[in-house]
Amino acid sequence: MSCNLHLQEGLGLLNKILQERQFSEYLTVQEAAILLGVSPSTLRNWDRSGKLKATRHPLNGYRLYLQGDLEKILHELAKGVDDNATISF
Repeated sequence: MSCNLHLQEGLGLLNKILQERQFSEYLTVQEAAILLGVSPSTLRNWDRSGKLKATRHPLNGYRLYLQGDLEKILHELAKGVDDNATISF
């Protein structure tokens, strides 16, 4: 699958998720993991290491990820695959 196709699919999935939620700017760990094509554990590790910071839900403390942060990661992943470079975010 080409990198641009993966990016388009990811952004399409993001738009679908956002249309179905009331708090459209945030995604759960599971939704963000599916969008980025990584495991939820990877997202939690990125949060602990500071690579991708999560916002905590004020009532239950669950991690939530901002739409804009995930879009940046998708673009970095696409760019890294295209350039065959190391990804740093």
